[in-house]
Amino acid sequence: MKKVELNTKYEALGFVEALIAIMVSGIVATVLINISVVAMRELVRLDIEDAQAHQARSAAVIVQNIANRERLKEDSEYFAPTQLQKDRCYILRKSEDNYEIDKTQSYQIGERETYKVDAVIDDGVNDNEEDYFRIICIASNQPSGTKKMLIKVIVGFNKVEGMFSTTTDIRDYQYFAIINL
Repeated sequence: MKKVELNTKYEALGFVEALIAIMVSGIVATVLINISVVAMRELVRLDIEDAQAHQARSAAVIVQNIANRERLKEDSEYFAPTQLQKDRCYILRKSEDNYEIDKTQSYQIGERETYKVDAVIDDGVNDNEEDYFRIICIASNQPSGTKKMLIKVIVGFNKVEGMFSTTTDIRDYQYFAIINL
């Protein structure tokens, strides 16, 4: 009779290989998740900056339209840049279908905490616009006797400090425009 030897020795090589494969795939997944988080954060920042730029350009067009409308009026006082003080900032207010510059209240550029609350954009079109503020600053009134005015539009995101462009902060957007009076 031939004696059959049973192999009673188990080798765990396959189990160790499976554990190593799981560890490697976990590390790769973690790296990929971190890359996607950074990419998503960058997309959100770019989206906010794009919205700020859009609001700033729109504000410059609104101010030009106000100047054009005031110039055509015969029964009221002409839109005089002397009504708006140099180096002061004003808020655009929507009344019915038109925008007006609120001349009753003015701000200095450094009063961000005050005007970020007062100058919230709310035109009733977009739901997320109340996250932004917009203010019009007079940089120069009729330089060299011309019928032009240089304005600086500042648009900021209310949920950040607006000082630096970093991963946690987004700088306030500043846009210069020349308004024909």
